[in-house]
Amino acid sequence: MKTQFVSVTPTVSAAVAYTAGDAVGGLMTFDFDQLRSAEAIVIEQLRVVDLAKQGADLDLLLFRSTPGGTFTDNAATDPDDADMIKLVGFISLTADSLLNDNSVSFIRNLGIYVPTTLRAAGQKVYGALVARGTPTYAATTDLKVELMARTLT
Repeated sequence: MKTQFVSVTPTVSAAVAYTAGDAVGGLMTFDFDQLRSAEAIVIEQLRVVDLAKQGADLDLLLFRSTPGGTFTDNAATDPDDADMIKLVGFISLTADSLLNDNSVSFIRNLGIYVPTTLRAAGQKVYGALVARGTPTYAATTDLKVELMARTLT
């Protein structure tokens, strides 16, 4: 069994409040290139680091292939209806640990199965963060999103 961690730093709006339902940082690509020969992967962990200590409730939508629709930062999240079949996971998270000047959310044992669709091109998973509150980030690089996936064998 192989595992791989993939981190993405979505570009978020700085000094502008989000509205509940807004995309936070736009559509993200998690490229599990080291797992490309697998028949499928399983997303096991999610970690979100918030350097602005907003402690915001967020949802992460995970798609097996590129979804159409609107995933523009700080605008209403609106995936195409026909692409909702591509959704492989939905994770709700809150800030688990509010520290002095940052916070972190961490969820383990997710078990989200993602079939390999384009083995030669690598195994990519697409994600969109959705605000459930009204966070205001200080810098465009305040969020770090990390997924850990493993192969089935």
